[in-house]
Amino acid sequence: MIIEDSKNIIHHYENNGGFNKMDSIYPMLNDLIVRTTFINKNISLTEIINSSEINILKNKVLIRKLLEFNQSVLTFMNTTQNNNTNLIDLLIVPTLAKNSDYATFGYTNGMNNFLEKTGGRENITYLKNNNLKNGLNQTFNDPKLSLELMNKVVIRYELASLQKIGNENLKEQAEDILIAITKELDEK
Repeated sequence: MIIEDSKNIIHHYENNGGFNKMDSIYPMLNDLIVRTTFINKNISLTEIINSSEINILKNKVLIRKLLEFNQSVLTFMNTTQNNNTNLIDLLIVPTLAKNSDYATFGYTNGMNNFLEKTGGRENITYLKNNNLKNGLNQTFNDPKLSLELMNKVVIRYELASLQKIGNENLKEQAEDILIAITKELDEK
């Protein structure tokens, strides 16, 4: 969603010569503040590595893959947390909280559905007062704020894209390890 929202915001800005006709864009901007945390659930693997039980495996390539995978997961988890804190919480959220219209528009339907599925979040009632948004189009089209906001949208896009690539890489590593483990078990 973040990748698609970012692309849509960029296209909207380019196609409309700035921020105009914003009703469809505010929820997408608001989606950009949502972040997910990557939690290492590799506790068993970490325990096996720390206790040297990994040495019961005879396949040295498999051992190396498990060690590399564990390190990749830890690196990805730390990078995700750092990006969430330094780029989203400290860079993007303040600008959007100050200048967007979360109170009236909230998130896109897709993000609301995602949040309900993943966090048990109930639908929030948003304000019906449209007076809050009257000055926002003008505010967003101020050249300095417009540049700042577009820079942050592009940064958010790149961050989400890198996160997706990282997830895909971890998945590929896990699949390779599963194949190696299956092969090891079949040989016994």
